[in-house]
Amino acid sequence: MIFKNEIPNQVIHVYSAKYPSKHVEEWHHHSCYQLIYAISGLIRVHTNDAMWILPSTYAVWMPPYIEHRLEILTDIEIRSVFVQPLARADLINYPLTSQVSPLLRELIINAATFNNNVLSHTREERVIELILDELRLLKKEPLYVPLPRDGKLKSACESILNKLYYPWQLADPANIMSVNERTITRYFRQETGLSFQEWLRRQRLLTGLSYLIKKHSITETALKVGYDNPSAFATMFKSYMGCTPSEYQLNAS
Repeated sequence: MIFKNEIPNQVIHVYSAKYPSKHVEEWHHHSCYQLIYAISGLIRVHTNDAMWILPSTYAVWMPPYIEHRLEILTDIEIRSVFVQPLARADLINYPLTSQVSPLLRELIINAATFNNNVLSHTREERVIELILDELRLLKKEPLYVPLPRDGKLKSACESILNKLYYPWQLADPANIMSVNERTITRYFRQETGLSFQEWLRRQRLLTGLSYLIKKHSITETALKVGYDNPSAFATMFKSYMGCTPSEYQLNAS
């Protein structure tokens, strides 16, 4: 695995690759920061604490030594940005997902063409400095689902994920765990930082994204992730993504 036990020999190294659908990169870590960014396609990223699904305008920022796993959901083209641990003192020190600005996208694509010996006082060095400036400005987006570590709550969440089409209510995980609704509400807050309803909406959003990118119809997607009609799904989708499911499919094609 690249940069598992070593760091890049320059401040930033951009790795380019193409992966086919259903490819998996099993659990691993890197000794440097990493921005996981697919310029096309859809990728799922897991850590022990969260799961992200990334459309092509988003990326996951991963600090050094965080174990993670990648699932390629469609054919993708990736530009993975590896950053030396001491490149900047104020680099973000926790995992997050962020929208990739058009400027950062073009800088990354350009830096992928650099050789491994960027000289001082050159255009290439200025591009790298701009990338570092942009990485400091990454803003946390809600395209992730925190994963509970508690055994009983984790098992209840797995039951929900296996039947996401079901009209889940707070009473359902409470019944699974044989506790009352007040207790399950507290468990969700403690384990995920979210209410049950918000956790469920995010999971439905991310799963819906994976269906839409694979060209499933909006109606079919809505039903598969637990909405009675496409209008309700579209309202939720737009509140997070800033566009309708049909607009998203059009831009992703």
